[in-house]
Amino acid sequence: MTVAVSSFEGLGLSTGMLARIDQAGYSSPTPIQRMAIPHALAGQDVIGCAQTGTGKTAAFVIPIIERLADGRGTRALILAPTRELAMQVQKVVDQLGRQRGVGAALIVGGENMQQQERALRQGPDVVVGTPGRLLDHMWRGTINLLAIKILVLDEADRLLDMGFAPQINQILDALSEERQTMLFSATMPEDVKALARTRLRQPVRAQVGTTGTTPSAAEQKVFHASPEQKNSMLRRLVKQEPGATLVFTRTKSRADRVGRMLFRFYLGSMDVVGRLNADPHPGNFLLMPGGRLAIVDFGAVKTMTREGREAMNRLGVACASGDPAPNTVGMSIAVFSRMVFAVATAPKSQPARVNGTQGAA
Repeated sequence: MTVAVSSFEGLGLSTGMLARIDQAGYSSPTPIQRMAIPHALAGQDVIGCAQTGTGKTAAFVIPIIERLADGRGTRALILAPTRELAMQVQKVVDQLGRQRGVGAALIVGGENMQQQERALRQGPDVVVGTPGRLLDHMWRGTINLLAIKILVLDEADRLLDMGFAPQINQILDALSEERQTMLFSATMPEDVKALARTRLRQPVRAQVGTTGTTPSAAEQKVFHASPEQKNSMLRRLVKQEPGATLVFTRTKSRADRVGRMLFRFYLGSMDVVGRLNADPHPGNFLLMPGGRLAIVDFGAVKTMTREGREAMNRLGVACASGDPAPNTVGMSIAVFSRMVFAVATAPKSQPARVNGTQGAA
């Protein structure tokens, strides 16, 4: 059910929260926020499903702050698949909740355990963490999950993709059954649906668009080529299309080869202006002149930073979980500003085709 409002004032938020939202620069609620916030404020379980970059974090942080503003102690737990995502969620909680007296402790791997224990002893309103490190604190007895009244599984598809199902189930078993559970995800594969069926109680579904698909504004073209033609075709496409470009390859080694080839094609004029993946592998964040081109292998998408995934969605390709395009052997993807091009290896028995026209590349 879509809530027919165009401003945060129509979502039933307090004056204090509206002031913080305005100070944070939020102009109007996104569709997922309009759909999820009223139900979350009412204490209902929520399944929020929308593409990356659509405002899912604020969709659960805003109602959490509203519900916790008048109490004390740790009452909300937000689980994220990576420390980077957990850090970003904590920043949003602090940004919107600080003046309401709501704060968050960050519990992730790679950080000092003793400092985290001290933060937990102070009774933060919200704990934001990754499943593995949270379990470490459970076994140490430094966190009591029975007091948690609100649970959020953020990026649930990635949590399960990364193998956290056993840890999540252990955490869920340690929580009180009298809780509100919110599950937010960019896609809804079968394992996420099964988790929602067994762990949420009569959830309200807030879904924006068809998940896991390319945005409707993106124009798509497929170019068939022989293996020998692919490089020249890719060079021509990159040269003739304006705007930013992303090239996906099947493997890291192929990403390196394509990157070196395009580097030579651009006569060494390369400008590394950003990073799409937490993995420092060169193929994951090779950006060409003016930031026009990035080479990313398919396997890297599962560990891509939130900024990288949001950047790719802005370019017109959905890559919320798993491969952003069918994992066809020999396929490279070049993603242009509002256009998606696929350069696929043609079968040996099939002549090369360019945009549906038979002929050489």
